[in-house]
Amino acid sequence: MLEFLEFLQLFVGVLKDIVTVISAFVAAVVAIRGLHIWKRQLKWKAEYELATKALQAIYKLKAAIAYVRSGLVQELELRESLSRVGINISDDDPHYRYRGEFATYHLRWQKIVDALQEVDVVMLEVEVYWGSSLESDVKLLQQKVNELGRAIYAHLDDVKNGIESYDDEIFKRELILTSPHDFIIPVEDEERENTIIYKRVILGSDEFGEEIDGVVANIRNFLRPYIYDRFIMGEEKFGIRDLLEMF
Repeated sequence: MLEFLEFLQLFVGVLKDIVTVISAFVAAVVAIRGLHIWKRQLKWKAEYELATKALQAIYKLKAAIAYVRSGLVQELELRESLSRVGINISDDDPHYRYRGEFATYHLRWQKIVDALQEVDVVMLEVEVYWGSSLESDVKLLQQKVNELGRAIYAHLDDVKNGIESYDDEIFKRELILTSPHDFIIPVEDEERENTIIYKRVILGSDEFGEEIDGVVANIRNFLRPYIYDRFIMGEEKFGIRDLLEMF
């Protein structure tokens, strides 16, 4: 009986040591697994936030382009634009229409300038994470912006050419149509010029707008898996399944 008790005591001691070792091993595995999941969460969260920010910047640029193309410059907007840029001119002045439209497009265009700057900044971060995957699409979008700018300049030249005695220096000193890109290629097709400047919402198709929508769709399709899929499946990927795998 005594020998059995001694054996039992020895067995229990060995068993306790084994349980302790196993517990330490399980704790180490859980800690390593938890660290892995935590790192993966950080990576996915950073990619989600960057993809969201990038898509927002692209949508802002798209909205700015649509705003510039929102339609013919009406009299009320023309007067308000002249007032906002500090130009006093009577409506019977031969320069009135040209200077009013130039002021209007100057103010409209500032939204594109701001949006382009935001896109440029966020695309530097995108390149760090995903390389040059979006470079060609973003460049194509910038080319569309340039094309719009050239069309606006061509339109303003048409308005200016209708002035019999236009003093080019009067206006140059006061206002410019600012852009981070140079518009050096003229738009020779007047119909194409109008198609670019004015967004068609009723009659005909908006060819220029559809071209922009296509580029934006390509960018959205690239960023979508980093936003929607992980947002929808995030709980499964981060939580329940990983916890089950740990045990």
